[in-house]
Amino acid sequence: MAATVAGPPIRSTHTGRAPAIMLGLAMLVGLGFVAGFAFPYFAGGEALGQYRGKEPWIFMHLGGGMIALLVGPGQLWLGHKNRKIEVHRKLGLVYMGAIAVSVNAAAMVIIFMVMFLTSPSGRESQCEVS
Repeated sequence: MAATVAGPPIRSTHTGRAPAIMLGLAMLVGLGFVAGFAFPYFAGGEALGQYRGKEPWIFMHLGGGMIALLVGPGQLWLGHKNRKIEVHRKLGLVYMGAIAVSVNAAAMVIIFMVMFLTSPSGRESQCEVS
C-alpha cells in the first residue's frame, strides 16, 4: 500500500505585476457586468417584466452569478500566491456553490419556457411542435 506524503507548499515564481493586473481587470469587468446587466433586473421594470412568473429563478440566477463574479478573482489570487490556503479553499466552495445555484436557476427558467412553449415575455412562442 502506497502512502502519500504531503510536501511543502509550492511557491509561485511569478514576481511581476502581470497576474495582479489581469485579476484586477477581471474584477473590473465583473463589476461592470453586474452594474450594467444585473442591476436593471433588481430595479424591476421592463428588464424584469419579460420574465413575469419566473422572478425567483431569475434572482437566484443573478445572485449566484454575481457572487461568482465577485469572489472568483480573489479566490484565484489567493491560490496563485499560495497565501491563506484555508480562505482560498473556502472561497472555492462559495464559488462552486454560487455557480451551482446560478446554473440550476437558469436551467429552470429554460425548462419552464420550453415546456410551456413561451417566450421570456410569457407570450406564446412561434415554434411549431411536430
